[in-house]
Amino acid sequence: MKHLIILITILLSGTTIGAIHAQSVIKGYVIDEKTGEPITGATLVEKNTTNGTLTGINGEFSFKLQGQLPATLQVSFVGYRSKEAIVSSANKSIQVLLSEDAQLLNEVVVVGYGTQRRKELTGSVASVHQSVLEQPTLSVDGLLAGAIPGVQVTQNSGQPGEGSTIRIRGGNSVYASNEPLYVIDGFIHFSERGATTAGAGNIEGQLNPLAGINPQDIESIEVLKDVSAKAIYGSRGSNGVVLVTTKKGKRGKNTVHYQYTLGIDINAKKLKLLNAKEFRTIDRDGLFNSGAWGTFDSERAGKGIAADTDTDWQDAVLQTGTRQTHDISISGGDDRTRYALSGSFTDQKGLVIGTGFKRSSIRLNLDRQLSDNLTIGVTATAARNNQDALNAMTASDWGAGSSSPFKSGITNSLVYALFMPPVLPVKLENGNYNHYNPFEMSELNYYGTAANPVADLNQMKGETIGSTLLGNFYATYNVPQVKGLSLRLSAGTDVNYITQNFFAPPSSSLGINEDIQGRGSIGNRRTDVQQGDLLVTYTRQLGKDHFIDLLGGYTQQKTTTTLALTNVVKLENFDNIGFSSPTERDVTSRKETGSLHSLITRVNYTLKNRYNLTGTFRADKSSRFSARHSWGYFPSVGVSWNVSDEEFFKSKNTFKVRATFGSAGNQEIGFSDFAALLNAGRYGNEQAVIYSNSGNDNLKWETTTEWNLGIDAGLFGDRFTLTADIYHKKTNDLLLKRIVPLSQNNDEQVFNIGNVTNKGVELSISGDVIRIKNTVWTFSANFAKNINTVTDMGDWDKNLTKGLLQADYGQILRVGESVGSFYGYIYDGVNPETGKIILRDIDGDGEINPNDDRTIIGSTQPDFIYGISSSLTLGRWDFFVSLQGSQGNEVYNKLRRHLVESEGASRGRNRSAELLNAWTTTNHTSTPALGEVVSSTYVYSRFIEDGSFLKLRNLSAGYTLPVRCGQQAFKLRLFASAQNLFTITRYKGYDPEVSGGVDTGMYPMARSFSGGFGLTF
Repeated sequence: MKHLIILITILLSGTTIGAIHAQSVIKGYVIDEKTGEPITGATLVEKNTTNGTLTGINGEFSFKLQGQLPATLQVSFVGYRSKEAIVSSANKSIQVLLSEDAQLLNEVVVVGYGTQRRKELTGSVASVHQSVLEQPTLSVDGLLAGAIPGVQVTQNSGQPGEGSTIRIRGGNSVYASNEPLYVIDGFIHFSERGATTAGAGNIEGQLNPLAGINPQDIESIEVLKDVSAKAIYGSRGSNGVVLVTTKKGKRGKNTVHYQYTLGIDINAKKLKLLNAKEFRTIDRDGLFNSGAWGTFDSERAGKGIAADTDTDWQDAVLQTGTRQTHDISISGGDDRTRYALSGSFTDQKGLVIGTGFKRSSIRLNLDRQLSDNLTIGVTATAARNNQDALNAMTASDWGAGSSSPFKSGITNSLVYALFMPPVLPVKLENGNYNHYNPFEMSELNYYGTAANPVADLNQMKGETIGSTLLGNFYATYNVPQVKGLSLRLSAGTDVNYITQNFFAPPSSSLGINEDIQGRGSIGNRRTDVQQGDLLVTYTRQLGKDHFIDLLGGYTQQKTTTTLALTNVVKLENFDNIGFSSPTERDVTSRKETGSLHSLITRVNYTLKNRYNLTGTFRADKSSRFSARHSWGYFPSVGVSWNVSDEEFFKSKNTFKVRATFGSAGNQEIGFSDFAALLNAGRYGNEQAVIYSNSGNDNLKWETTTEWNLGIDAGLFGDRFTLTADIYHKKTNDLLLKRIVPLSQNNDEQVFNIGNVTNKGVELSISGDVIRIKNTVWTFSANFAKNINTVTDMGDWDKNLTKGLLQADYGQILRVGESVGSFYGYIYDGVNPETGKIILRDIDGDGEINPNDDRTIIGSTQPDFIYGISSSLTLGRWDFFVSLQGSQGNEVYNKLRRHLVESEGASRGRNRSAELLNAWTTTNHTSTPALGEVVSSTYVYSRFIEDGSFLKLRNLSAGYTLPVRCGQQAFKLRLFASAQNLFTITRYKGYDPEVSGGVDTGMYPMARSFSGGFGLTF
């Protein structure tokens, strides 16, 4: 401490103290031994003197020795083990490597627009453990599942290339986006609604917006959860921020790494459906005895269909998936330059025939210190992704009538296969696809030629091609006249080009209609994002007790989106789409532009290395709101106290308390939702203009105000770390769509209506169970409980349903309930005498009335979520396991409802084996009698199922051995892993992990097994 006091006095006064006879100038760098990152603010003191200095922003140092060479330097930094370095010559730069002191729990973490020692943090910042980042996965979001408390990751589906839905401390919004903000190497990356689609045809799902980022390239992931940590991102930060830092070269050595992974994917679960014999019993003899059976029995032989045909259509559309990945990287550096170059190729064949995903990517990270004060760098990623997806079926394909295929449950070709009668073959004896199906409704049966889901999957096209270029250039200048002052200028671009190709031949389910007779579409969307930042930072130790870190700056981001879409009908071949006649072609295009200008400032102040204060303010001007509401202001303040540094604290464990308060915003709506827009059209025979958006000049920011209280505590001599947080968030002025009063065509417009709160608690514990020579066993567990509540709905809480009813999914927004609440009848079982369904008569009037007898019957919000992981290193062996769980959330199993209940023309399709236990006059069971249904207009609790689950996410093992080939030594690692090895759940569908909580027939999740090897030299 004495050395530090004298050193600071030297820096502030500019006085040189030392022997005049020894003026050797020593230059060099202090580097993190593990990551190769420079350490800013490290202390270097010439041994047995008070002569020394601090490292600059790039880890560099330079000072004059008092004594003679050789000399010994004492090097130290908070969170690292102190080290002595011997200097024998002043003619060359030296490099000092410091290793992290794990017991101090003070590692440097990435925060918004910079880094900070964890000891000085006031906000809630969580990091993904290194053992998780090393696991094989195909997506960035896959690394977050179960890894961080309060972060809920739900896979949208098992479709290759598909993304996940991520919620950090619950969802704040309803219409505006709830997705977190991603910051990749300092570049703000946010996927606008629909940014990874181009509107072509009926392609199901979306390409993962982060698909271009290779998980093997990631060095660290931090999640900013509370307002003190994320308010620096203002209008972008209300949903939380995920900071992704990619790998950089390490100074002093060059490394080449290659890894090959080969795996298979198998379907984890099959739905139990009727076989041919059971189908005959249920559909012909027990239920409908429709005329189709007479037609089928008389025509079957002539159509080449065997009498004993028993087709498992589910098996016919599923397959064993395969995947392989090649990763190669070259990295290294010297005292002034660091570089990292990597490339990756992934090829995945999906579980469902005709689906798959390919990714090719290349990444460059390069920085160069041009002088003692100037450093420049560039990060660039280029990727091409190709996704072959399922083709979706919607109500608009056939109209919204009760007899349409969509209304009867057919949402894609996979689901269509589940409904196919097992008495029909996939192919005829001549090898051609079977298009004979007398049971099929007319929408899918064109004059005796019926659709075939296996043919659909093999012959229809649902292709999405994404090309991405993400690049960022930066320059950092340390002002020599003012120690601790630095300027940083960065400019970057994110260009995302999406092409979608859709084709449904005339014999397919989406092309068989008489008016369509084959259809196709081509969509092209280009999104250009330009970002520029100018930041000024000032970091200084003032005397013995005061440390300040100041940030100020200006940032701007401009987004331009162009879309061109061509739809064609009466198309027999996709290659002929450009030659279609104008009467059969519909062409649309549009261009949208949005901008965001921001002023930011942050003050970090530490007193006596114990008391920390963070104040943040950001002002955003967004083009998504009218001029009088375009500015939003987002302040926050945070404090923390390192209690364990007090003299009265006698424990050897660290202990810290934190408190924060502030606000962040949400601007993620359409570019022009506030504006009145006109489209050209016709009224009768006259030209006219039509409002496509009526506009709302009063539209303003959605603002989330929150507070957070937390502790960070060491246990068992800091072997373990316990983190606990409680928080409360209130989102005001919800951005919601509602019908405009007195408008034509019931036009919808965005308004600020209502409030939502999220409050909860988070716990995590992690540390070393065992750490001895050649043996390290780590353990981590986390738990989070979030309570989501709608607290205001404007005048919507005064209507008949006392809320905003979202009829398609049976969900309602109601004051006092959570977003995602299911609204419907309570199922009270079966009348044992009649087999009829019993619905609860809530008001007791003897009648079942939708206005009086429906109520809240479940919610998509879980009671709590949790995750567990552990890694073990035994000599050259390494093992890893992780589990993820969710408890208390409900899922509307709409697919099961359609497989159990039959209405109108949907009769004659295959059904769930659940019907084999249906009530009969001789078998009084708890399953309703055949033909017993509740109108599909209403939801009831029979199909609102418990979506709780516990998944074994990852299990892996590896063995590392040194190998020598001639003079070249390298490291070889062999590994094997399994993902989604088991799922413990009561849910009756394919998988309880359903994004949005409504299962209309999602792509099944795979159980994956892989193995491979990695070479490093």
